[in-house]
Amino acid sequence: MISELVTRARSDHNTLYRNAVYLILSPLTMGGLGFGFWLLAGRYFSAEQVGLSAAIVQFTTFIITLALVGQTSVLIRFLPGHKSPDNLLWTSMVVPLAALVVLAVPAVLLFTLWVPEGTDGFPVNLWFLIAALAVGSVLWDMTEAVYIAHRIARYALVKNLLFSVLRVGFLAFAVVVGGDRYGILWAWSLAIGLGLAFAFGYQFRRLGLLRRTATLKIGLVWQHRRFALANYAVHTFQHAGILLMPALVVAMLGAEQGAYFYIPWMIGAFLLAVPDSMAMSLFAEGANFQEKLRENVRKAIRFCAVTVIPGSAILVLSARYVLGLFDQQYADEGWTTLVILAVSSLPFAVVVIHKAVLRVQQRNVELALMWIFLTAVLFTGSVMHMPTVGIEAVALSWLAANCFLAAWILMFRRGVYHGHC
Repeated sequence: MISELVTRARSDHNTLYRNAVYLILSPLTMGGLGFGFWLLAGRYFSAEQVGLSAAIVQFTTFIITLALVGQTSVLIRFLPGHKSPDNLLWTSMVVPLAALVVLAVPAVLLFTLWVPEGTDGFPVNLWFLIAALAVGSVLWDMTEAVYIAHRIARYALVKNLLFSVLRVGFLAFAVVVGGDRYGILWAWSLAIGLGLAFAFGYQFRRLGLLRRTATLKIGLVWQHRRFALANYAVHTFQHAGILLMPALVVAMLGAEQGAYFYIPWMIGAFLLAVPDSMAMSLFAEGANFQEKLRENVRKAIRFCAVTVIPGSAILVLSARYVLGLFDQQYADEGWTTLVILAVSSLPFAVVVIHKAVLRVQQRNVELALMWIFLTAVLFTGSVMHMPTVGIEAVALSWLAANCFLAAWILMFRRGVYHGHC
């Protein structure tokens, strides 16, 4: 069944499948090589170093989410067919970078307050690394949105593959030469820099994107402000819990427990990337062909059924073995968390497909309320029960929130697909 879908995806007449396959292969490729990256880190760096580095990466990604101010959604929704695509693209890239500068100082203060264990040893070069990582990641997300908007997700796959290979290579080099304790962050930042050089220096030129004649038009941002702000709120709440959890675990339980939590959290994210990527493809298709939305929803459900269900079962059965590759301590501390996260991929698939439909239909209030609820349950459950239950409290809270939302969607919101698709 999966091979049939992949074959159909190659057809020019199945752009939903084709882009979904590339969008799924992209995070899965990054996930597979990312698994190798963190496996190398787990074996040659201490648990404290792994936990702190993971918290920094995820916290920085959350700040990037705040800085994007909905511009990735604007590009995906409005770049196709826009009368001034180069100006829209250039403006949408400059605005998040300006927002990132504004957020820099409060972000530093928040992190040092949130994770006080690491502040004593934070040298200047670490803050330089975090700044480089933040700027590079903003541009990275914007290029990804461009490829999705133009339905050429294969370019994102090539870019992400290059990044993932370079990241592993730089980390291996750091291990061989005996680099400093922040070798994980050095490898990450250098790989993003070279990946962006490839994207702008080769891919964008080949596609004729972002020509030199492009000018900054703030009016374009103002024109799409309602759509951008609505999606910004949704996107922020959607990712807040996911990205801030590693830092929260480090703050409440320490850097070592942060490592034992992050590795299962990261592996579980590989599986969640499948329905999330399909939902992104569904949103891109809906932006171009709204009259086919109902048909594409059915395709998305079938695709998720044949990928997420077996993937979840495999991960449940192999959780202890997979974590044991890092170290027996990772398996002992994190296998229950990984099993719970694998099971959560099933209700999560229902939630993100519904999210894509709501984004196409611009039902922004419902979208925001969904993710506010999920984030509130995740944070409340984690903070209340982590001191007694441990890192499993985060996974259980995540599962509970997604199960409730999936049940609500299936029982009360199915009419959305019949009435407006």
